[in-house]
Amino acid sequence: MKALHFLRWPLILLLAGYLAFLVGSFSKNRNWSFSEEFVAAGYAMIVIAIVWIIVKFILLKPPENDSN
Repeated sequence: MKALHFLRWPLILLLAGYLAFLVGSFSKNRNWSFSEEFVAAGYAMIVIAIVWIIVKFILLKPPENDSN
């Protein structure tokens, strides 16, 4: 897990966005208020997390070789 430690916060945001999307979609079936807001917030959080992960991979530096 140490190798992917730099992705901790983007993955937490991705999972939180997915959870918000699920809550919104389940509450839409029950016709509860604020269901559209949960779906929109979930989509926004997922998109932000995916962009954040892509930027982190683009800016990732290759590991240094310490073989002496």
